[in-house]
Order: sequence, then C-alpha cells, then structure tokens
Amino acid sequence: MKSQRTMHRIQLLLKTCFIVVLTYIVILLSFLFFGKDFKQNMTSLLHTTIGKISNSIYCSASSSLSYSLNNNNAHTDELVYSSFYSSVIKYVETSGSDNTAITPTNPNKIIIYNDSNEDTEAITPPPSGQSLAASSDAIVTEDGNLSSYDNIFFENEYDAQTAFASHELSSSAKQTQAVNNSMINNLLKNMDRNYLINNFYRVNEAAVIDKKTWNVKKLMQQDLTLEKNASKPQILIFHTHAHEAFADSKAGARSDTVVGVGEELASILRDKYGYNVMHYYKQYNFNTAYNEALVDLNRIVKENPSIKIIIDLHRDGVSTSCKTHTVCKVDGKKMAPIMFFNGVSRNKKASLNFHTNENLQTNLAFSLQMKLYAMKTFPEFTKKNFIKSFRYNMHVVGRYSLVEVGDNNNTVAEVKAAMTPLAEIIDHVLSTPNEYGN
Repeated sequence: MKSQRTMHRIQLLLKTCFIVVLTYIVILLSFLFFGKDFKQNMTSLLHTTIGKISNSIYCSASSSLSYSLNNNNAHTDELVYSSFYSSVIKYVETSGSDNTAITPTNPNKIIIYNDSNEDTEAITPPPSGQSLAASSDAIVTEDGNLSSYDNIFFENEYDAQTAFASHELSSSAKQTQAVNNSMINNLLKNMDRNYLINNFYRVNEAAVIDKKTWNVKKLMQQDLTLEKNASKPQILIFHTHAHEAFADSKAGARSDTVVGVGEELASILRDKYGYNVMHYYKQYNFNTAYNEALVDLNRIVKENPSIKIIIDLHRDGVSTSCKTHTVCKVDGKKMAPIMFFNGVSRNKKASLNFHTNENLQTNLAFSLQMKLYAMKTFPEFTKKNFIKSFRYNMHVVGRYSLVEVGDNNNTVAEVKAAMTPLAEIIDHVLSTPNEYGN
C-alpha cells in the first residue's frame, strides 16, 4: 500500500512538473510574439486550465484510510493530498501547526487528530426488503474526493486597490471578475445545464444530476427574498461538527472553533443587517452527527416556525501532511475562501427513495444565487460549489446551505474575517429582488 501511494505521488509530481513547464513556455512565447496584453489573457486562461487538469489528476490519485478516534469509533478519511498545489496556487504559506479539536463526547478534553474529508457522511440504503423512514438517517463514512482548490489563484503581490461596487479589488481579482462575469453572461444566454455544471460546480462521481431538478432558469430566477421581521428568529446557524478547529485554535477555547466563527457570522447578520438570528451549537458524536442534528433541527423549526434560513457552518479538512495555506483577499484583508455544498439525494449506486428532499431545488437555487453574487462581488472568495449524493439534512427548509469555511491550515482570524463577505452574500440573496429576469 505504501509503495502504491509513493508511486502515485511520484506520478503526480512528474505530471505536474510537465504541465507547469509547458504552461510557462506558452506564456513566454505569447509574450515574445504577441505582447503584454495577450500574455495576461493567456495567463488567466492557462491558470484555469491548469486548475482543471490538476484537479482531475488529484481526484484520480486520491486514496482513503480510516481509523478510530480514541474509543469513539469516529472514522475519517485521510486522502493522499498531492503537493503539486503549491505550484498551481501562486499564493501559499506553510503552517507547522497541528489541528486542535474538542472530542465529540467530551467538550473539555482536547486532542490532536487528523480529520480530513470529514464531510463525506453518506446515507446507508436499507437492507433488501426493508424500508427506512425519511427521518431516520443511518450515517456511515463514505470514501470520496476532497473538494479541491481548482480555479482559485491568489497573488502574493497586490497592486494598488481600486474601488469597485463599494469593494476594493486587486488587479488579479479584477481579471478573475472579468472571467466570472463572462461565464455568468454566457449562462444567462444559453441557460444550459451542462455549462452550469461544468463551470460552477464540482460533482462527486456518485451523484446524479437529473434534468427536472437542474432546471437552470428556475434555479437562477427563483425568488428567495425574505420579508425581514426582527421580532422573531428567521435565521438559524448551527454546526453538525461543532468540534472543528483551526491551525492556531487554543485548547478548550470554543471561540476558536467553528462555533466562534458561527457567532461572528450571527453578530454581523444581527448588527449590520438587522436579522433575528438563532445560533445553536450543541456538539454531536462524530459518527452519528447528522442523525442527532436532524432531531434538533426538526424540534427547533417546529418551535420556531419563523425560521426560514438554516446555515450549517463547517470547516473543510485536509491531511495534516498538507501544509498548503490557502487564502484570498477581500477589500485588502487576508481571509479564508469558502465553499457552498449541496447534497442532492441522488446516487448512482443505490435507490434513495426513502431519503427524499422536497426542498432540493430551492436548496440548489439558494447556494447557486449566493455563488453568483460572490463571483461578481468577491471574485476570488469562493471555490466551485460542491455536489454529493446524499441529503445532509437539507430537506428541513428550502433556504438551507452547508458552508465550508477555510480548512485546518487556516487561522482563526482568517476564517472569522471571511464572515463579513459571507454575511453580505446571504443578505443580498434574501433582500434583493431577482436580478436574472422572470
């Protein structure tokens, strides 16, 4: 097994070196023959191409391991995370800090552990001849691909900031914004499902994309605005994995975990945008987290029918052997990028009739419209939306979003800083009449 992983890494390194060398030869030739402007355009195009090729190589070479955490049987997948991203992503830092986290069963006990790819829980299909109630989710850990950083490129050197739509953008961000706007305009013109999937999403190979649900026009034009009522809770922020922490999290400090990041988001939504926000941060057993969380979500929504938006805020996970430190800049401030995540209740391997989601199209519309606004306003802030097979409790309400902020190589300050643009993105979709026509 070790030799196989070593061979995978060697192959990845060789392929990546070839791609990088070829890329810069093309850039050099374009500069010599066509001038500076052509070079810049080619650089942007080749960056996107490298991201897609690298992501393809990475996914094909990833493998998974699982182990038990203490005696809790909390399984995790450790991917062979290729080191070639340091040559694809221009702005990288290294961090020697291990990830500190609170054990699911004991909030006061601190351990060090590697929990990469922890959001790949899947719903086990019922045994042959048996049925499983829609409210009962049998959670297991499924082998899968870790969401990558494809199409995200950050520069160490930023030009003088230029105000744009009340936000400052570097020259790199303005180039990315131009590409993003072109993609969105093309999508508006053709309303093509394949174009949407290929350019705005990463889809796990087990997930099914069906024509009825993925109606591009409906996803883009669905009205998601909300009449604000500060007298009752309308937004619920919670954490299926409340133990998730960051590179410099202090042992035992809840404010340094994803819970503290959720409180930052809640505070901005309350103080700046005037929403009544409930923040719920009970900690669940890792193995059965989605089961346990569903019970609480159903109860909270039943007790508070005014809740129309649920944000399940997570931190992405990478192997502790991966030292790539991925950040972006918004208004000149360094922060962690985010990713919107959807479960589609569709699996190529098994029937999910017992695991339906009547709110699926609204779930998808909510994350897509947030992604589109982010691409236009904060062009380097979001990764591609990620699609997996199962439901992840997203059936509870229509405007439900699972958001991954940063990873275990990011600092607490970087992930908390990301809550300012995320709050604006959420508010824009909830308060702005549909901008893509009817």
